[in-house]
Amino acid sequence: MTYISIADFFLIPFYLVIIYVIAFKFRDKYYTDGHRLRPYFIPGLTVKIIGAVAICIIYIFYFQSGDTLSYYDSAKTINDSFGESPLTWLRLITHTADPDNLNEGYLISKLYYYNNTSGYIVCVLGALIGKLCFTRLIGIAIIIASIAYTGIWALFICFIKMYPRLLKQSAIAVLFLPDTALWGSALFKDTICMFALGWLIFFFFRLIRTEKKISSTIFFIIAGLLILAVKPYILIALLPALLLRLITAIIGSKKTLFKKTLGLTMLILVGAFSLNTLKQNITGNLSKMILEDFTGIVTGFSNATFEISAEENGSGYSLGEIDGTVNGFVKKIVPAINVTFFRPYVWETDKLITKLSALESLTLFLFFLYVILKARLAIFRYIFTDQNLFTFLLFSLIFAYVVGLTTSNFGTLSRFKIPCMPFFLFSLFIINGYCDRKKIKKNIVKKEEKSSITN
Repeated sequence: MTYISIADFFLIPFYLVIIYVIAFKFRDKYYTDGHRLRPYFIPGLTVKIIGAVAICIIYIFYFQSGDTLSYYDSAKTINDSFGESPLTWLRLITHTADPDNLNEGYLISKLYYYNNTSGYIVCVLGALIGKLCFTRLIGIAIIIASIAYTGIWALFICFIKMYPRLLKQSAIAVLFLPDTALWGSALFKDTICMFALGWLIFFFFRLIRTEKKISSTIFFIIAGLLILAVKPYILIALLPALLLRLITAIIGSKKTLFKKTLGLTMLILVGAFSLNTLKQNITGNLSKMILEDFTGIVTGFSNATFEISAEENGSGYSLGEIDGTVNGFVKKIVPAINVTFFRPYVWETDKLITKLSALESLTLFLFFLYVILKARLAIFRYIFTDQNLFTFLLFSLIFAYVVGLTTSNFGTLSRFKIPCMPFFLFSLFIINGYCDRKKIKKNIVKKEEKSSITN
């Protein structure tokens, strides 16, 4: 299949003009001259669009295959059916096509992800967006990147509201992180999840501040359901952190003891109901996975991806054998988190795209080391006294552990880890900010002491 043609060179500028006209009008309306967020809006969008185009080119000319191309193939198959029968197209979009129908059965056989709910959501989204751009791959990527940017921007605003002094740092962590811009910008599950995650966090903290409770609750649930449908493990890693943050918000509120008790009781009931729903519905066998076969699944998946990577001369890694005991899983916490945030090391890969990821990991490690040495033992005080910082770190560490433990391939890891990267990097910026403020206070005290001695 031809993924790029001469037509794209004429159509792409057309899409970009429309997108940027909308973006500039939005910026000028909500972020007027002098607004502190104005300088970041268009550059952030531009990075997102460049990432979308770049990853399409990489898949077309470097990998020459891969899931984003498979999603596009299915999206094109769906949209090609419209010319023959709009009703068939609608049935494919709504996943109600009749496999016993000769034509629809043939189309279903061409749709690799038809029986994979999470994958088919991406295909359907690609088909719907494709109706706006003649179902061209790069056109779809640019449009979906622009839509996904709204969620990224929402996360950026959320961070800024909590830490207004860390404007530039928040922009780096959310808007300009290379892996996130590259792997979270085209026709991927990851793009959809980053979009939904940004909005979910935005509306969650708006609920914490008791702003527009009804609308915030509705949109929070919608974003959560979208993540649940596409990549439920993100929600599983996120829920403990959000529940703890909600509990601390209720306890720390100015409400009466009765209202606090009632709120906590409702939260426990809702949490129990949510966990039960997740257990029953995520994959049909979550309880078995967690309680009975977790070791086998983790070990099997990790070994399988490592073997496939080795066979294809890929960038595989292994954290060693998992012995199946609780102690065995505990021993893998540090190696799994380390591989997610700080690997591949620069000497562990010879592929260009993973070399770039290695440079990002090295930069993150050096900054992590700098912050740890700068904060020293005070880091624990910062983490446990700042509820938001604790929430970000808890989610990023849980997520990093799960992803690092199960992936076993650096190329795949670069994509799978992006939901936790903004939270981890911004957590480091928060800690560094506390250290700087402490240093400034010490300098002020010293100046005051010198002044008093002189006088």
